[in-house]
Amino acid sequence: MLKTITATLAAAALVAGATGAVAQVGEELIAQQLARAVEAFANNGMQGVLQLNGRMSLAEGGTGATSIRLDTAGSYVVLGVCDEDCSNFDLTVRSEDGSEMGSDVLDDDAPVVTFEAEAGALYEITGSMVACQRAPCLAGVAVYRAG
Repeated sequence: MLKTITATLAAAALVAGATGAVAQVGEELIAQQLARAVEAFANNGMQGVLQLNGRMSLAEGGTGATSIRLDTAGSYVVLGVCDEDCSNFDLTVRSEDGSEMGSDVLDDDAPVVTFEAEAGALYEITGSMVACQRAPCLAGVAVYRAG
C-alpha cells in the first residue's frame, strides 16, 4: 500500500513540473525533480530525511552507491530520478549485513523503493544506470520517512 501511494506521489510530482516550465537539463533537472518530489511528499505527510548532494554520474551499465544512517525506526521511501538522457534507472537498498531491504528494477527512470528501517541502522543505496543515451547520465536520490 505504501509503495502504491508513494509511487503515485512521485509520478505526480515529476509530471506536474514537466508542463509549462523552461526545459531543464542535467543537474538543474535532477534538482528540480527532487524539489518537486519533496513538496509532493511533504504535502502528503512524509518527511524528507536526506536529499543527497553527491549526485551519481553513470554510463550505461554503471552503478553508484551511497550510505545513510537512519536514526528513527519506521517506514522509509527512496526515490530516484535521472536526467533527460536516461530512460531506465534502478535502485536497491541493502542493510549493513548486505540483506536486500527493497529494490525497484522496473523499466522506468523514477524508481521508488519502500522499506522498514531499524533505529540507528546504516543502509546502502545502489543506483544502476540500465539505459543511458548519452553518457554520463546524471541521477539523484532522496530518502523520505512516512508519517
